[in-house]
Amino acid sequence: MMPLLMDEVAREHHKELVWEADRRRLGRARRSHTASPQDAKAGELVERNVEIRWGLAEDEPGILKLLDLNGMPRRAASKEQYVVAEEDGQLLAAVAYRTESKRLHFGPVVADPWAGERELAVALYAGAGDLAHELGAREVRAGAAGSTTYPREAGYRRKIGGWRLNATLSRKNG
Repeated sequence: MMPLLMDEVAREHHKELVWEADRRRLGRARRSHTASPQDAKAGELVERNVEIRWGLAEDEPGILKLLDLNGMPRRAASKEQYVVAEEDGQLLAAVAYRTESKRLHFGPVVADPWAGERELAVALYAGAGDLAHELGAREVRAGAAGSTTYPREAGYRRKIGGWRLNATLSRKNG
């Protein structure tokens, strides 16, 4: 029972952080006359210079910070492998993954709420197809994490139990 309560507390904390980040973005947009990725209309992704890559050992402090920002436990971070999203040398989002025969499985995305979770999550999901292709995997699977449509926006198809992407049709190679 306790782990379920902790998960709920983490979700509520994450919602509060996202709400606060949106409020700050709106304040900046009102004060500034220059367009930024956050000023885009809802439903529209803005091109950003986000690099999606395999996580490295030196990314661990940044991943721990992201877990803290999202109210998630840090305990398993050192045992997990991650795909990360980096922009201008700064780690902004990560997703834990595991591999099994010709498949790459994603956990939940953790992102800096002030950096635009939606754009980063979609970039991570889309970039995973290319990384999986490099690895020789044929499919990427993402769990049915709540009501987010980030995987769909990245080209995944809804299947029973989650989202799936055919990695043999890599954008870079295909």
